[in-house]
Amino acid sequence: MFSSLADKLVLSNGVQMPGIGFGTWQVPTDSTLENAVSAALKLGYRFFDTAQIYGNASAIGRGVLLSDLPRAEIFISSKIWTSHRSYDGVMRAFTDIIEQLKPMIWQSQNAGTWRALEDLYEQGAVKVIGVSNFLPHHLVPLLARARIRPMVNQLEIHPGYPQFAAVNFCFKQNIAVQAWSPLGRGTLLRHPTLEKIAAAHGVTPAQ
Repeated sequence: MFSSLADKLVLSNGVQMPGIGFGTWQVPTDSTLENAVSAALKLGYRFFDTAQIYGNASAIGRGVLLSDLPRAEIFISSKIWTSHRSYDGVMRAFTDIIEQLKPMIWQSQNAGTWRALEDLYEQGAVKVIGVSNFLPHHLVPLLARARIRPMVNQLEIHPGYPQFAAVNFCFKQNIAVQAWSPLGRGTLLRHPTLEKIAAAHGVTPAQ
């Protein structure tokens, strides 16, 4: 019997699996599950159970991202549905599950990558370090571990895609925002509304 969430079961290959897990069947796969996973982690849960047919691995991953826990501490089990009972089916199912969990996997990868950039900055090898395409849910776990905060974040920003939430978050964190593709990859140059605004000011749509 397990008396606490910290108790582990040692499996035959030596892996220590938490004895008590958090089931996610029939939990809505929106912010409800994200918040539930986040709350469970604060209470001490480190084991989450899902399945391919649940289709909720991405919400679990986002919930884990809301914490500042190392990926190595989180144990996730999943099950492959009967429709994938073949070699190729298992491989496809595994790929699908990993794709859903990518945000959580990125967290640990980003942490290691950022440590290297911090070292380069402290060595004087580079003048500035930053990130690209990082949204708030990417930045929160990075900032929780960073010795040096990102100085700039490159984001796709243009009139058709202003990304207000990400930009405002960066501003609050004193992270400069640099726009990439400010012309909307060229499509905005022929946008009727922008053409009208440009004509009213005697400039080109690009200007």
